[in-house]
Amino acid sequence: IYYSTNGSTPRLRDQFKYTQPFTITDTTTVKAIAVKDGSTQSEIATAVITKINVETGKWNYDYASAKAFAEENDLPLVVFWTNPGCSHCATMIKAFETQKFLDWQAARDYVFVFSEGDIAVKELVKNDSGLYPFVAVQWPSQKIDVRFTARDGLMPVTEGDLVDQFTRSVDLSLFGVVLSVESDYGSPVPSVGDHMYMAGSIVTAAVDLVINEPEGRTRHVCLSGTGTGSAPERILTSVGAVFEITEDSSIAWSWLTQNMLTILEPENGTIGGAESGWFLEDESKTLTATPADGYKFNGWTGDTDGCAIVGNEITVPMSKPRQIGAEFSRITHTVTFDLGEHGTRTGGGELTQTVAHGGAAVAPIVTADEGWTFDGWDMDFSAVTADLTVTARYSAASYRIEYVNTQGVTNLNPRTYTVNDELTFAALPDLPTMRFAGWTP
Repeated sequence: IYYSTNGSTPRLRDQFKYTQPFTITDTTTVKAIAVKDGSTQSEIATAVITKINVETGKWNYDYASAKAFAEENDLPLVVFWTNPGCSHCATMIKAFETQKFLDWQAARDYVFVFSEGDIAVKELVKNDSGLYPFVAVQWPSQKIDVRFTARDGLMPVTEGDLVDQFTRSVDLSLFGVVLSVESDYGSPVPSVGDHMYMAGSIVTAAVDLVINEPEGRTRHVCLSGTGTGSAPERILTSVGAVFEITEDSSIAWSWLTQNMLTILEPENGTIGGAESGWFLEDESKTLTATPADGYKFNGWTGDTDGCAIVGNEITVPMSKPRQIGAEFSRITHTVTFDLGEHGTRTGGGELTQTVAHGGAAVAPIVTADEGWTFDGWDMDFSAVTADLTVTARYSAASYRIEYVNTQGVTNLNPRTYTVNDELTFAALPDLPTMRFAGWTP
């Protein structure tokens, strides 16, 4: 602590460094500043110590009216006499006794001065030092050492005769207090670190509510701070705090880190379980991929490292910003056309085709082998929902045989035959005028 007693700004030099209490004897302006290595220098604290104006002092034998006057004018009530033989002393002592002097003394709002040798007074007031000519006390709420001396033979005392000496002991050792501020993020006011203040200074504490990282996908949120000493025990970030610091204190701002989860909108399906947004870094979100009708889930995309994947579910730890997407594809089926042994493909669709779910296969053009007729396929393939094998259907061609003899007579055999039939032609019996010579096609 460095100080000055002439109203000037304290200079940081050894001769102005505070080492012990010092005494002033008149109205004085004291300025002080607190400095500590590694801490922010305090603001200048100013105290104007004013010598008491005793011209309004009154001598009054009536304790009650004297006390009322002192309280009305915010003045000490000074009791004064000169020697044991003074008739006024006896009168005053009697007045003190009748007005419960001991209760009045206990209030400690007044200064008492007694002459040495007055036995009655000694019995009422005891001074630790054993000196009775002067009794040093403190003014209310101030550290002041005030001494009054008597002028023998002047009784009663008139205005202006009360004060012989004015002193005040100034102790700055309690003026320098430290405020320690902790914050992992943001720009708190006061800033992070130790700050020196003069006791009685007013401190305004505040910090940012939200701090965004440069890429914008991580942010830090401060909801409150905790204080010790003069600082409030709990400080809401949205409000901040203004307080008088009178002792070493601290403020610790508490932060939560959030990361952004971005769910990429997929085609041909949906992702459920969460929406895009901010989540705490120690949270996890479970997402489910659901394909649209006719589609299937192929897998997860994006920042999936460290994620737990089971089928179409993914558990995403929000320890970092993530983008998560899902891929879907159309369900397909294989359609195989089996032509069998009685035809060939001469155009149209391929014999093996990949068909989207619900779609139609293209029929091959089939040319039946000789003696066979292509009759179509054994099942429908206009709306495929599974793998299919489609088989061609055939029917054999039918034939009739006419028998013609050499005389040109035609005989139509009523039977029909197919390519699968085997015919056996037997020799015909001879006729009276003819004999059977053989078969010709």
